[in-house]
Order: sequence, then C-alpha cells, then structure tokens
Amino acid sequence: MYVRAVYLSVAAILFSCIDITIGSCTPPSSFCGNIELELSGYSSCNDKVEKEDTTHQPIVSFEHADSDNLYTLIMVDPDAPDPENPSLAYWLHWLVTNIQGSDFGSEDLGGTPIMEYEGPSPPKGTHRYQFLLLKQTGKVTVTKPRRRARFQLKDFLANEKFDCNDVATFQYKVDA
Repeated sequence: MYVRAVYLSVAAILFSCIDITIGSCTPPSSFCGNIELELSGYSSCNDKVEKEDTTHQPIVSFEHADSDNLYTLIMVDPDAPDPENPSLAYWLHWLVTNIQGSDFGSEDLGGTPIMEYEGPSPPKGTHRYQFLLLKQTGKVTVTKPRRRARFQLKDFLANEKFDCNDVATFQYKVDA
C-alpha cells in the first residue's frame, strides 16, 4: 500500500508539472518577482486596484525590450467567473502580437491587436489579472478567438513561435 501511495503521489506531481507546461514554454510560478512589465497607473505587482482605474488600456513599458524585436502581449483572468470555480478561465482581456520593441511606453502600443483591451469586471470575489509578454522569434499570424471565455492559452503558445527565455510578467487584483 505504501509503495502504491508514493507512486500515485509522484504520478500526481508529474502530471501537475506536465499540466502547467505551455507549449514549449513553462509559465512562471509567480507573476511577480520575475522580469516585470511596467503598467501606467499601477505601482507594484500583485497590488489590489480599483475596477474604475482599469477601464482604459494601460501604457505598457518594458525597459528590457530590444527595439528590433517583436513581442506578444497577453492579458488574462485565470479566476473567471469565480475564483472558487474558474470555469471560464482563461478569460482573454487583451491580445496584441507583433509589437515592435521600440513601441513600448507609448499610448499606441502598435502591433497587431487580435483582441481589443477589455477592462476587468469580476462578477464575484477577487480576481487576478495576469500580463504575459513574450519575445517572438519572427512575425506571427493569429486568428482572432471566437470568444474571450476559455481562451486556450496552452494551445495558443504551442502553435506560435516564442522565445521562452524572454518572458516578462505583471499581475494586479481587482475585487468584484
């Protein structure tokens, strides 16, 4: 019995590790403490912010951007619609590909907007809003998702070419 329990525990750990692997990228275990994006109006990663302060698209800055490279920015809510039952996760709030590194810090982020910015509107509980910036290995072509709910982040990253060594993140929280 003991051996079987240990085997099942190891199998569960391995399954969990496989489950969090996105394509050839492994997402950060925390969206804070890594190379962080800077968003206008937000002071620190993981802060709680007022919903009213998130209605407009933030200005995104990334001091480590290479002006000659292209980037993809993704904003998702992993807690939709309820942190206790995130059945609609990932809710896609924003998706822009082919952002020129030199465009960070300006009001017009440029790039190819795939899904226009939609500010947070959590119906219940405290939601995390996660930003993921990936360096592209070349120009990408993406079809607009049919809906924001249940965005298949794993599939998206598996089908596109990203330099997984260059990932920047940010996260804030908003109460319903």
